[in-house]
Amino acid sequence: MQAAIYRNPYESLSVEERDIPVIGQREVLIKVRVCAICNSDLSYIDRGMAPQAAPPLILGHELSGEIADLGDRVQDLSIGDRVILPATLSCGNCEGCRRNDESSCENLVYLGSGVDGGFAQYIAVDAKHVRVLPDWAGYELGSVISNLFLGAYHLVFERSRIQDGDKVVIFGSGAFGLSILQMAHLRHADVYMVDLFDWKLEIAKKYSAAGVLNSNRASVCEDALKELLGDRADVIIDTVGAPRTLIQGMRVLKKGGHHIMAANSDNQIPFLLSQILLNEMTISGVLSAPIHCYENVIHLLEKKKLQWEELITQKYSLKDINRGINHLRLGQSLRTLIYPWDSPEDN
Repeated sequence: MQAAIYRNPYESLSVEERDIPVIGQREVLIKVRVCAICNSDLSYIDRGMAPQAAPPLILGHELSGEIADLGDRVQDLSIGDRVILPATLSCGNCEGCRRNDESSCENLVYLGSGVDGGFAQYIAVDAKHVRVLPDWAGYELGSVISNLFLGAYHLVFERSRIQDGDKVVIFGSGAFGLSILQMAHLRHADVYMVDLFDWKLEIAKKYSAAGVLNSNRASVCEDALKELLGDRADVIIDTVGAPRTLIQGMRVLKKGGHHIMAANSDNQIPFLLSQILLNEMTISGVLSAPIHCYENVIHLLEKKKLQWEELITQKYSLKDINRGINHLRLGQSLRTLIYPWDSPEDN
């Protein structure tokens, strides 16, 4: 099979021949139809962050495809089923998994970081992680569900304290920030988006943001935000993970507020403990897309509560994956889809 291989940071991926994975009795072989490039992939390529497993490694964790083969002990799935995977694979046996809290799994493995991911024509995975797409959902929507919508639902409905009327500020109007915006809006919060690019903020407006701020156009971002809100924020959600945005969020959050860090980053946290203590802030980290959220996300999509078409902005074949990575790197894309088998024009 063809696969895009990550070997070293600050180097392009190399598209090479690899053996098709051999599946075990409880595993399925998935023919990957679509896999999206995420900013987490860029953390390894551009910022030197170490993946869970040592390279060489196949990145990619937002995929959908069809079952090409299955092990002898796999039940309730069939060859040809159209499926998705979550971005994080839980063990199913630890205390967190037993209480249906997959993101607290003590043995959590990140797809495309701890094991080979979706920038390849095939992937093998334990069948327990697979979910079948409904007939009305195509592969492109499947890739959006697999991480963006599952992760955003988990953050807003299971990990945040967002309530009716709260003022929520999201740093980063990328695909994940825009997904969180829609989920927070379903909780009747007033959501404000901060980004560097006007075109992304225009999509945020379409998705019912209460206000937007281009931080490049503000003399002092924190002051401009407080003026936009008319107050301080009840909840800050940081999908950027830069020291600058973490500090700005801390300064805008009201006393007793909730600061959620939701970016895959190895940056040092640049604030004083006294800020947390004196303001009685709650600091949380969220970086997971539990598969148990799948049915709830599907229900919201069926009820036309979520928009997704604008989240897909670029499409490339596997051989052109480095061009797609460059678009995301330059802030020219929300989600770039990679097609391991076809050219995008065939879909």
